[in-house]
Amino acid sequence: MKRFFTIFILSFLLAGTSVMAGSGHSHGFGGPVIPVDESAAERNAGIVIASLVSRGKVDESWGAVKANSIEKQTLNGKPEWVVVYVNNNITCSSRDLI
Repeated sequence: MKRFFTIFILSFLLAGTSVMAGSGHSHGFGGPVIPVDESAAERNAGIVIASLVSRGKVDESWGAVKANSIEKQTLNGKPEWVVVYVNNNITCSSRDLI
């Protein structure tokens, strides 16, 4: 009887989990998708660079660097902005590009 009860409880719990992922289920932000232009991409990239500087992930000299190039590319059928920063104050050539 104890085995039957355990199997019943486990079946009940597992059957209930599939109910939670119904139609309209999404892991997205839920809001409308707003197209990003070049200036917004540059501004957003600047925010990311500032965040990296404030968390100590990159040298503080990155805070004063301006975007070197901004290019719109398509990745997996979706538009993506690539913003490149080059820091001439960094001597190691493998670390002077973000």
